[in-house]
Amino acid sequence: MRTIEFQRDLIYLEALADYYASIDTDKETVSRTGLAVGFSIISFSFFIISLLIIRCNWNCKEFYEWNAIRLTMPAISLFLCIHNATIAYAYEREYVNSHWSIVVYMISSTVAPGIFIFTFVITFLAYRTRSMPFCFVHRGPGRQNRELGQDDEDELYQPLVRPAILVVSTRGFALSLLVLNLLINFNVISDDNLVGLTGWSTVVKSPDDISTGVIIISLFPMALVCGLCLYFSCLLWRYGCEFSMIINTSFFNAWMSPVFGAGAMIVGQMFGPELFLVTSNSGIILYMISMVRVLYEIRHDIREAGDLGNFLNALEKARSDCTNTNEEMAVIKRDSRLSTVIVPNISSKSSFDAVQTKEIRSSTKPVVAKRIPSAGGDEETVTATA
Repeated sequence: MRTIEFQRDLIYLEALADYYASIDTDKETVSRTGLAVGFSIISFSFFIISLLIIRCNWNCKEFYEWNAIRLTMPAISLFLCIHNATIAYAYEREYVNSHWSIVVYMISSTVAPGIFIFTFVITFLAYRTRSMPFCFVHRGPGRQNRELGQDDEDELYQPLVRPAILVVSTRGFALSLLVLNLLINFNVISDDNLVGLTGWSTVVKSPDDISTGVIIISLFPMALVCGLCLYFSCLLWRYGCEFSMIINTSFFNAWMSPVFGAGAMIVGQMFGPELFLVTSNSGIILYMISMVRVLYEIRHDIREAGDLGNFLNALEKARSDCTNTNEEMAVIKRDSRLSTVIVPNISSKSSFDAVQTKEIRSSTKPVVAKRIPSAGGDEETVTATA
């Protein structure tokens, strides 16, 4: 096996051959043609998955602002397609150009951080559709509410982790995984032949071996990503059962598929060098298919939430228009009532005043005094009203 600094050939096939020779020289090796066909099928499957992701992003404008879904997710599928196609070519031709090997090593280093990034963003986007708290981030009162003088009890609903801190931490974590994978793939940590070619089965079978520690380090990034993907898959399953716009009558629904995909990805990391390359890539295929399925569910959920929001906005607008119309009608009725009530009062008041004046005039007729002679010869004064 030739290793000249970073100008080296792809060592998958040679390392496997050395491993088989060290164990049992009489043991029958796996057919190269069969492995080449198998990895070709896996490569084609990743290509189809990338097309499905692109098609889903093309038909959903809500995904345009999320680069992890619009760019990273199909890019990881295409990288895995190229990676498995290179392995198939290596099994068939038994040689890969050294410069292309460097490209393949760099491509394979991006798989684990890429899977983590788009899984995190998909889960966040699902919970964001219904404004649900996710990863200690709550939509609490902002600075504007404090300026309005709200109580200190609202501080209980403040986010435990700021969104900016969460974004920086996830990117830093993905970058650390990328750096660790680069160190492993370019044999900076160790140049053991089984690094990157075997799973946890080798660690369990030979825990005291010299290369066991290096193998654990090489398996650690993907194992950590698998655990986080299983956690996010459970969160997606919970969202689909409790908060989704579409009510599911059973726990066994489409939102459960990432749990099986994450489980398949974990199981794919368990085998030895005989099956590790096939099982690990097959597990990633199943996980990618499950995430594409959930991506379509999230797209449908976003559209349903948008339709509901438009309906509520239209209902609120119609309600406000109806309220304004009723208020205008009430004002018009009030004005008409005042115009029909105030005028008769004025006429009745004037007629009443006229009657009173007439009575006063009739009661104030001129008084005429007449002198009537009495029987005794005296005159008596009698007052009479004219």
